This record gives sequence, structure tokens and C-alpha cells, in this order.
Amino acid sequence: MVLKQLELRRFKCWREITLELSRGINVIYGPNESGKSTLRTALMAALFGNPTSQSEVVERWTSWGQPERCEIKLEYWNQLGALCQLRKDFVEHKVALMAGEEWFKTPKTIQQQITEDLGIPSEDFYMLCASLDSKTLADLGTVRKQIGKMLAGLMTGAESGSDVLQAIKRLDEAMKELNKGLLSPSKIPGPLKEVKDRLPLLAAERRKVETDLASRREREQACEQLNQTLLKAEQRLKDLDYILLANRKLQETQKRRETLIQQDQRYEQLQQQRERLGQELETLKARVSGDSVAALSPEELEQIRELLAQEAQLQVEAEAKIEIKSKPLWWYWLAGINLAVAGLILILKWPGLGGLTLALGTLVLGLGWQQRRKRSADQKMLEVKFGERRQKAERMAQKRKLWNQLVGGNLEEVLKKWPESQQVLAQKNALERRWQESEALDEEQWKVVRRELRLLQDTLEDPALAGVILAPLEMARQERERQTLSVQIEENRRQRDKFQTLLEHDPAHYDRLVELDERIAEAKERQGYLEQQARIGQLAWDGLERARKATLHPARQILETEAGRLLGLISGGRYTQVSVDDEDLACQVLIPETNRWDDPSVLSHGTFDQFYLSLRVALGDILAGGKKPPLLLDDPFTTFDQERRERFLEWLKIRSAEQQILFFTCRKDYHKFADRVIDLEAMQVSAAVKGPRR
Repeated sequence: MVLKQLELRRFKCWREITLELSRGINVIYGPNESGKSTLRTALMAALFGNPTSQSEVVERWTSWGQPERCEIKLEYWNQLGALCQLRKDFVEHKVALMAGEEWFKTPKTIQQQITEDLGIPSEDFYMLCASLDSKTLADLGTVRKQIGKMLAGLMTGAESGSDVLQAIKRLDEAMKELNKGLLSPSKIPGPLKEVKDRLPLLAAERRKVETDLASRREREQACEQLNQTLLKAEQRLKDLDYILLANRKLQETQKRRETLIQQDQRYEQLQQQRERLGQELETLKARVSGDSVAALSPEELEQIRELLAQEAQLQVEAEAKIEIKSKPLWWYWLAGINLAVAGLILILKWPGLGGLTLALGTLVLGLGWQQRRKRSADQKMLEVKFGERRQKAERMAQKRKLWNQLVGGNLEEVLKKWPESQQVLAQKNALERRWQESEALDEEQWKVVRRELRLLQDTLEDPALAGVILAPLEMARQERERQTLSVQIEENRRQRDKFQTLLEHDPAHYDRLVELDERIAEAKERQGYLEQQARIGQLAWDGLERARKATLHPARQILETEAGRLLGLISGGRYTQVSVDDEDLACQVLIPETNRWDDPSVLSHGTFDQFYLSLRVALGDILAGGKKPPLLLDDPFTTFDQERRERFLEWLKIRSAEQQILFFTCRKDYHKFADRVIDLEAMQVSAAVKGPRR
């Protein structure tokens, strides 16, 4: 792949820039903070960036202060010489690639085509073997494991992280995990150990379930026997209950018959008493019908008594004399006139005392006048009272006349005769009540008693009861038998309920037994499968290990030859042999002074960097399969002296004939080696974004 043009818009510090590139060495010159690293990042974004991504990395690519994301266009020639145009729009999340006359529009097919043109599958691979700077050269000694992965991946057709070494390692770990706990104790046993340990537990549980099922069957049989015994006992109990109930009913019937006979006899006696009561009642009715005093009620009797009491009171009042007691009035007049005359006389000599005496005489005269008026009012009141008393006496005389007409006799004799009349009336009423009761019994209850008595007599004479009638001793024996049978039935029911409760709370585990059989079969099948997997895994591990050694050996030889050739060119022929270990892919270099293989860490810093630089370039040639992706260099010579730098630049010039090189530097002394120089400092100022750098 040869890059022709790179166009950026709104990418970090570049608002808009277009770089024209050529074959050979392209020196991209600029001082620090001029955007060289941004161009390398933009080139990686063009080759491997995903416009549909929403990650923060894409957000950091956007120019400061710009509302929209970046846009990248890249033109390059592929290995067939066709001009390809790649456009990635991070605003609309779109990507398009035109290779010759063919269009690619889906991100997956476009990335596959770019990978095909580059010869390198991912950005990590590219940064490892086709992008070098002073920092990565200083860290080259730490990437030995990555180099080993890439080399093994190349030989096996696998990508990074899934090579033969990883496959062997994972297989070895899987085998250890599978067989964990078989040879030595382990807190977390492997699947095979777990299955082997599970089988005895399942077998023991199956035996326990079989024992539980046998116990359950025994309980079911015992429960069935108890049910049969209960059926027989309950039937016998029903028979006994029928016989005993029939005999009890017969006994009750006989007792009831005797009671009814007694009631019938009592009703006959009541009938006789009723006849006697009728005679006595007629006699009392005759006595009461001619007695007017007996008809008086207690209220009327009380009124007669009140009338007699009022007559007696009125008689007492008539005999009493009513007098008006009051003081004589003449002394009021005499005392008043004397005091008035004395007052008039005293006024002439002592006005105050005379006025007081005159006032006192006037007061005494006023009191006399008031007493005279009061005596006149009392006289009138006595006259009114005498009139009322005469009217009251007249009314009481009228009432007595009416009562005499009503009772037909003297009121005093009525009061004496009334208790005896009331006693006769009470006897009459009591006899009437007894008569009514006796008549009701005759008409209703006696009929019911005699009807029931006939029915009971028919029941006792029924021939069907003759077979169940028991003698008293036999009935007592069957009573005892019933009690014993009831106790046995209760005990059997209790035992049956106990068995049924046990059966309900301990259900049949037939499904569990089937499940255990299935689990045991599955465990055995799983054990066989895992043991087969263990055997297959061991065979696969042996085969992979042999295949790894067989396939890694030619790749190792190619890497050693190419890295030794490049190291010889860069080091001026001092170091020409490189060794890569088959097992751990550790790298060594032949030291000419000692003629011994040694770790590159014993070399000087500059020689150490030369060694790993050669190794990475050679690895890139092998990985790319001869497709020569652009080689990116960012001032990689900070540890090189002048002689090593010139030798490397001469080698770089030779290398540029077959591989495009982009040399990012802040020094102008590399311009003479360039096929094209791009001076970022001379670019228009408007192409750079003003503001904080991101």
C-alpha cells in the first residue's frame, strides 16, 4: 500500500488540512506541538477507526470548539496499482471505499479490504511492527511476548490472543481443570472428580429413597388393614346401635305408656272434680247475683269511705265557732290625737322635738286606720267561708243520697259487709278459673293423651319388634360390647390417621427414584464423556505441541535470517546472528567478542534498540506477507549516535525503494534523504485550530 493523499477536517488541532504524499521517504517536518502526532493518530483512524462508534476516543478526535465530529479522506494505491479512495464521516457515521471501479459501503467489508491491502490484521499489529517512535523503541524489550504471539499466529493462521501457544496453554489449563482433584486434594474439584464424587452420593440417595419407599409401602399395607378392620367394626357398631336404639326406644315407649296411663287416670279424676266444681260454682253464683255490695269495686269503696270522712270533718267544722281575734282600735285614736296635740304645742318652743312628736302621732293614727281596714276584710272572708261550708254540706248530702240509692242501704253497713262479699266473689272467680281449666283439659289434652296411648299400644304389640327385644342382662352385655368396640374403633382411627398423615407429609418418591436413576445414568454418561474428553484432550495436546514445534521451526528460521540481515546492515556488520527460542520465543544475539549467545539486555542502549528495531521490521515483513504497509517513524534515533543514525538512514533509503516511509521529525537535517518534504510550520495558519490543544 502506498498513501497518495490524506485530508482531514475538524480533527483535533487541525480544522482542515490536506497532505500530498509520494513514494519513498516522506519527511513530515514540524516543531513540537505542531500536530505531527495528530497526523499519525489521524492515519490510524483512517485505516482502523470505526465511524459508527460512540466511544469517548472518537469524541476526543473532534476539534476543540467544533459542534460536529471529524471527517477523514484517504487516497492510496493498493498492491495491484489501483487507486483507492476511502472516506470516513464521523458526523453521519458513514464509511465508503472505492477500489478501482468497485464500491464497498459496509464497515465490515471495507475493513476486510483495508486489511487485505495492508497485510496487517489490526491496529495493534500495525503499531508493533510498522510504526516506530522513540518511546516504543525504548520499550522494545517488553514486547517479546507480543512478538511470540504474532509469530505463532502467523504460522497457524490465527490472530493475536488465539495462537497455537494460547491454544496449547488453554488446552493444558482445560486438562488441569478437568482432572483437578483426581491426583491430589483440591478445594474446588474439577468436573471429572466432581462426577466421580457425585455417583456414590447419588447411589446412596437412591438406596435411601428405596428404603423410604419400602417403609411407605409397609405403612400403606398397615393403613389398608386398619381400613378393613374399621369397616367391619363400624358395621358391627351400626348393628349394635340399631338393636340398642330399638330397645331404648321400646323402653322409652313403655315409660311413656305408663305416663300416659297415669295422665288418663288423672284426667278422669279431674272430670269428677269438674262436676263437683260446677255444683259449687252454681251455689256461689246464686249468692253473688243478689248481693249489690259484692259488685262494688275497691275504688268505689274508697270513694264511700272518703265521703263518710268528709261528712265527719264537716260536722266537726259546723260545731266549731269562728272568732276574729284583734286588738281594740280606740287606743290607736287616743294615742295618735294626744301625740299630735303635744307635737303642735312643742313646735312653738322646740320645733325639732315638736315636729318629731307630731309625726309620731300621725303614724299612730295611720296604724289605727290600717287595723280598722284589715278587720273589715277578715269579717268579709268569714262570711265567704260560711257560705262555702253550707254549699259543701248540700253537695255531700246529695252524694250520700245517690250512694244510698245505689247500694240499697246504709253506707256504714255497706263498709262492714263488703269484705265478706269480696271473699265470696273471689271464691266464685277461683272456681270459674278451675272450671275453665278442667274443661280445656277435657277437650284438648285428654284427647291427645288417649290418641297417643292407642298408638303406643299398637307399637308395643308390633310383631316386627319381637326379634330385637333384649332381656335386661343381654342389653347390658351389648352395651359393654359397644363401649369396647367404640374404644377400639377410635384407636384404629387414630392409628390410621397417623399413617395417613405420615403418607401425606412423606409423599411417594417414585418420581424421585426415576429422577435419581436418570441422574445416575447421566452422571455415568458424563463420566464416560469426560474421561473420553480427557483422553482426547491429552492426544490433542500432544498433537498440538508436536505441530507447534514443527510449524514454528520454519517461521523461526525465517525471522532469525531476516532479523540478522537487517541487524547487520544497521549495526555495520558487527551483529549478524539472531536466535529465537522454540519454547518461549525468547530472543538472543550472538556476541562476536565472546562468541556466545546472550540476552539483548547486555548490549548498550543504542545496540539494544537496533536489535529490536531489526526484529520488529523483520516481523512486519513476515506478517505482511510481502505487501509492505507504510512504515511510520517518529524520531526513532534519540539513542543512536551519529554513525548509527547515518547507517540506519542509508538502510532506510534502500528500504524506501520497496516500502513507503513517513518520517515525522522536528529536525531539518533529514530533508536531504527525503523524496518529499512536508513542512507543517509553513502551512497556512488558518488550517490550525486556535484554542487549547486536545
